[in-house]
Amino acid sequence: MIIVAVAVTALLMSKRKDQVRVRPQGPVVAVDFLTASFGNSVVFTMPDGRALVVDPAGSTATRRLVDYLRQAGISSIDVLLTRPGSGSEECLQRLFEAFEVRRVIHQGLPWPRPLEGPGGQIAEVLIYGGDSVRLCTGLRLIALSPLRGLEDNKSLPLVTCLQYGKTRFLLMSDANAEDEGYLIRSGQDLASDVLVIGRNGRLGRTSLELLFAVKPRHCIVLAGSGANRPSRGLLERIDGKNTGANVYRTDIHGIIKMISDGNVVTVEQ
Repeated sequence: MIIVAVAVTALLMSKRKDQVRVRPQGPVVAVDFLTASFGNSVVFTMPDGRALVVDPAGSTATRRLVDYLRQAGISSIDVLLTRPGSGSEECLQRLFEAFEVRRVIHQGLPWPRPLEGPGGQIAEVLIYGGDSVRLCTGLRLIALSPLRGLEDNKSLPLVTCLQYGKTRFLLMSDANAEDEGYLIRSGQDLASDVLVIGRNGRLGRTSLELLFAVKPRHCIVLAGSGANRPSRGLLERIDGKNTGANVYRTDIHGIIKMISDGNVVTVEQ
């Protein structure tokens, strides 16, 4: 009985230890996965206070995003567009007016006209599968697809990985089953701590093969209401009982906050 009691106590202590979230010391990258009211954008805040804003969307959502970034004390940003749309230019102009925007990163053809803010022309960086951009010390943006040579088709989603030290965040954008198949066959290292599920968790995204290749510890579903809710089939595939991953949904959990010290990703909310 004593042995059993000791074993149970040890197990409970182990579980309590796992549940304690200790904020890493030293320089960290903070990641905010925002809700639909902010356009389901993702914000990577770097150790120097600058931020990378991923996929701002919608005029109303962008106004709220601007307020959110200001309240966070952010004044300088880069912007990553994984799939520019008809409203992207309006979103960019609102960001240009509110912040120092160093560069806009996307794939495809250059913007029809130069990107300009109050301070003048803004750098435009085109990336394709195999390219990478250094954002700050230890933090790289890696493009996984599409391949160079397909840049005339702006409808192709830009799949990227944000790597800080040993930790990785895989952003699937609007990748469909065909795009996922390419990534799996390409032989690229897809293993990531955090997998941001393809747009809204729609039916046909995030195959079992992709999950096996990524082996995520956390899955993030950026979702809204109605047609923008994740499909039941996808939720079953990424369920922790099947993958061992923690699953977070912005339509249920609200804004999801994580930090990385380069060695481990910690969930703050």
